[in-house]
Amino acid sequence: MVISGSADIGLGIGTSAVLSAFAKGAPIRVIGNSTTGTNDLYWYVRTESPLKGLKDATESTTIAYSTNGSSSHNFALAILRLYGSKAKATSTGAMPATLTQVMTGQIDIGFAVPPIGLQQLEEGRIRILARASEVPGSQEQTVRTTVAHAGKLAKDRELMARFIAAYADTIDWMYSSDPKVGEYYEEFSKIPARFLPKVRSDFYLKEMLDPYRISGLDAAMAEAVAGKFIPAPLSKEQLAELFQVPKPIK
Repeated sequence: MVISGSADIGLGIGTSAVLSAFAKGAPIRVIGNSTTGTNDLYWYVRTESPLKGLKDATESTTIAYSTNGSSSHNFALAILRLYGSKAKATSTGAMPATLTQVMTGQIDIGFAVPPIGLQQLEEGRIRILARASEVPGSQEQTVRTTVAHAGKLAKDRELMARFIAAYADTIDWMYSSDPKVGEYYEEFSKIPARFLPKVRSDFYLKEMLDPYRISGLDAAMAEAVAGKFIPAPLSKEQLAELFQVPKPIK
C-alpha cells in the first residue's frame, strides 16, 4: 500500500522485503525501526510432536513463515541454514491461521510472536522448538522497519518526524507502570493481562522497539543476499537514500 501511495506509512515491514523493494526501484524510505533484535520470533510444534529440534526435520517437514520477504521468512531460511535442516519453508499467512494449521496437523512447525501462542504454551498444548535469536548476530539486526512513501517524505519531512516522535512517546508509555497499559493490552491481544510482564521481559525488550534505533544492516543485507531477496548488498549511497530516520525531537 505504501508503494502504491494508498498509504503514507507502513509499520512492521521486514527489512529483507524493504531492501528487495528498494533495490527494484520502489519509492519507499525507512523512517524508523519497528523491531531490532529477534527475541520475539519463535517456532513451535504441538507438544506431542516427535520433533525435538530442527535437525530432526526431514524434507517432508513443513516450517511456517508469513509472507515472502517478511522477517519470519528471512529468519526461517536463516535458522534452517544454521542447523542444516531440510524442513520445507511454507508461507502460511497470519499467525492465528498458522496456529490453527499447526493444531490441526496441516503444518508441522508454526511461527509466532507474542501474544500469539502464549495461552497455548501456558496450557502445555505447544512447545517452542527454536527462536530466531539463535541466529548469530540477529540480536543487533533491525529486522522490521517503519517505512514511508518517498514522495510523501519529501513533501512533509516535519510531519514524518512528528509521527516518529509520537511513536517513541507511545513506546515509553507502554513500558510504564500505568495500570491502563495492562487493560489496553488485554483488550487488544484478547489474552489475560497477566502475560504482559513476560512479554516485556522475555520477548519484547523496550530497547528493541526504539524507533530511532537502526543497527546491524551489514548482517541484515548478508541474510537478504543469502535468502535471495537481493542480488548483492546495497552501497553506502543506496543505504543513505533508503534509511532516512529523523533526529529525535527535543
